[in-house]
Amino acid sequence: MDISNRLVQNGFFCTAWFKIASGCGRVDSWAGSRREVIGKLELRQLRSFVTVAEERHFGRAAERLRIAQSGLSLQIKALERSLGVELFDRGSRPISLTPGGERFLEQARLIVQLADRAVERARDIAPGKSTILKFGGSALGHGPVADEVLREARARFPDLDVHVHLGTTPENILALNRRALDVVYAYLPFDSPESPQYLRLGLMELVLAIPEHHRLAPLEWVPREELRKEPFLAMPKGLNPRFADHVLRSMFGRTDPPNLVEVSGIGANRFTLVAEAVGITAVAVPMEALLPIRGVVYRRIADPTPTIEYGLLWFDDHISPALPAFLELARGIALAHEAPASGRLAVPGLIST
Repeated sequence: MDISNRLVQNGFFCTAWFKIASGCGRVDSWAGSRREVIGKLELRQLRSFVTVAEERHFGRAAERLRIAQSGLSLQIKALERSLGVELFDRGSRPISLTPGGERFLEQARLIVQLADRAVERARDIAPGKSTILKFGGSALGHGPVADEVLREARARFPDLDVHVHLGTTPENILALNRRALDVVYAYLPFDSPESPQYLRLGLMELVLAIPEHHRLAPLEWVPREELRKEPFLAMPKGLNPRFADHVLRSMFGRTDPPNLVEVSGIGANRFTLVAEAVGITAVAVPMEALLPIRGVVYRRIADPTPTIEYGLLWFDDHISPALPAFLELARGIALAHEAPASGRLAVPGLIST
């Protein structure tokens, strides 16, 4: 379906302007002004409006759009004149959407998405494919159920071109809220300015990576009080504050344990430092699959079992026609792998079983 037909199907201009007009007591002028209003609207104005609505700040929106703030303000004013409605309450800090602006945002965002997808489809879609699904993947790695979902989607939907964009959970959620991605992989807990839909895929257990000749290496289960005596290597909290706090709380019972050492980079640096006996660190299994690193061994932590949950996030106002089938596939695979909400997972390669 081409973009023109899609716009007609979604009734973008009619629906959006009618909602605004009805909210402002201007329905009587709708029939006579429809063509005039549609003729004045420009895609760049809609993109600018959506960006300001997301940033709630003209300066940040202008920087993101790479245009002067004065030019951005003029675009928004021109859009408001065309609609005959104020879209922003500029007196609030941060600026906020008016009721008409709130109603207009969903439809304006849709038209911008459709325009972007039309360009992507013309330029980026792989030969033999007809549909793009933009998936936000984790730079830290995926849980096994998520990996299976991606494999099965490519196998079962041969016309689907899955574009995987790697990032941290906060980065992916930001892109999802901007509707730049269709669905994202996320660890719980997470923060989001909007409330996306969530599908639980599974759990991963946190175990310890420790130096091979460390005093804790002979133990089958490492007591939590022993953890507090060792330098604990962790990723910078700033990468994902809520998730980092969850990991620390599940292991230490607090978010500021003693001997916490933040290590720059993602993943590999921590294991190198463990092998050099600088400290110990947490490993999510089976995602990191107990990597066979010289000088590093893995041990479980005493009960209660520390775990992290992962799943998929999306919004129902998506535009990818492939997303419903992708989610249905994910639900089926997650159900087949369903595990208890807590408890030990089967992890080969550990002393304890």
